[in-house]
Amino acid sequence: MTRGQIANKLKVNPETIRYYEKVGLITPMILENSYRYYNEELFEKLELIISFKTLGFTLKEIKLFFELIYRSKEDPKRFNTYLNSKISDIDKKIESLNSLKQSLTIFRDKEDRERCKKFSNYLNKY
Repeated sequence: MTRGQIANKLKVNPETIRYYEKVGLITPMILENSYRYYNEELFEKLELIISFKTLGFTLKEIKLFFELIYRSKEDPKRFNTYLNSKISDIDKKIESLNSLKQSLTIFRDKEDRERCKKFSNYLNKY
């Protein structure tokens, strides 16, 4: 696939894919005519990168993840430490989101009059 084809398939801007090349996340094959070719393996890697980005991973974290995967046979402990750290970060985010959800639910469930009064008091502070 060409960059345009893979971008359409992934529903991203071709410049996004170009940037991922520039920062070293992907390396397409270069054909004799100087066109870049993206095989199925690169397509799957790009899907994973985009998924990670959607979940809030930085490109630096994604790059580290791939580096650790490739070296996991040499240093499985480092890879597991990294995964445990990310799992812990996700657990903290979930806890924070659950707390926010609980606060919003309480706010929603209070009587409208009380809610409006509190909101009005809040606005009057500014």
